[in-house]
Amino acid sequence: EALARLRTALDATRVLGVRTNLRFLRWLLDQPAMRDGEVRTDTIAGLAIPAPPKPDEATWVAVAAAARDAGLLPGGTWGGGWRLNAAPSVRLAHGDATRSIPLPEPGSGASASVAPSVQNTGTLHADVEGQSLEFRVAPAPTIEEAVRHATSHEEGAAVLTAPMPGRVIAVRAREGASVREHETVVVLEAMKMEHAVVAPLAGTLTRLAVAEGQQVQRGDVLAEVSASDG
Repeated sequence: EALARLRTALDATRVLGVRTNLRFLRWLLDQPAMRDGEVRTDTIAGLAIPAPPKPDEATWVAVAAAARDAGLLPGGTWGGGWRLNAAPSVRLAHGDATRSIPLPEPGSGASASVAPSVQNTGTLHADVEGQSLEFRVAPAPTIEEAVRHATSHEEGAAVLTAPMPGRVIAVRAREGASVREHETVVVLEAMKMEHAVVAPLAGTLTRLAVAEGQQVQRGDVLAEVSASDG
């Protein structure tokens, strides 16, 4: 009965802005040693502590709504990434991740488990599984940042995508050729400027999806690179 009452109290507790061991305590109550009354001084040292929580999609949306409701969107009335025939969005950063989250309709998506910092610094705190996670309202990306993020790679492979709409004015490597890390593969012309899309790793250009003179849209695949052995 005591454990049940303790679990009810822990589940009802919310602490935002300060890191606590609330999530750990909830987890500990589910362990067999705790339920069976077999906890010893060395019990916790022998348990595999769970990894830190990660925010799910609902949390990102709730934080975006809280940022809007708290007046944290940059640009005042025209803030929130206004676009014709598209939902406004807000760029949020959490740890190393930065995402553009579509704003929900006013009155929806809000959560009592999200609150802005009392210092009004553009920081918000969200309760995720009992742990307070910090989010920040991120500034709009620059063209240079878009180019840097135009490639994504995982497990020895990379996909090069167009960072913006434009025209391919140069292809600097041929399919099947070896490329060095940071070597230019494709050059785009957009907004009267040239933008180089480079290989994020050394390897082989396994696929070339565009040719000179071709028009591309943001996110279109330009090429694929596989990492070199060793």
